[in-house]
Amino acid sequence: MNVAPHRLALALAAGTCLSLAACSDGAVSPQPEPTPDPEPEPDPPPPVVLGMHDVSVLYPLPPSLAESALLGPLSAAAKGGALLTEADYATIPTFPVQPAQGLDYMRMRVVSVRFDACFARPEGCEAQIRMVMQPITD
Repeated sequence: MNVAPHRLALALAAGTCLSLAACSDGAVSPQPEPTPDPEPEPDPPPPVVLGMHDVSVLYPLPPSLAESALLGPLSAAAKGGALLTEADYATIPTFPVQPAQGLDYMRMRVVSVRFDACFARPEGCEAQIRMVMQPITD
């Protein structure tokens, strides 16, 4: 058989295609189902309106009681009453603390003040000033 090389390549390609078609069952491959569109993102919540509800002020701790300029339990005694009465102080549960000076009444100092312009109460708003005291040790 005297066939030109390019005709031979063409004949081989045509034969391959025919044999593939003959081996096929004629069924068309099913197309994959389209993927559904993703759910839309929910709307973000409405922004929260911020207001001046309260402010906390923290005071730096002094290195020792002698160097403290912080308010003590009796600082306002001459102006209407102690900031922390001894009777109220006596209701604080005792617990072991270090150093040995512990929770001594006269070492208590205001270390933080919180201003709350509208503390929620059943009757409505109530302005409050809250003070946090802790003992200052040497």
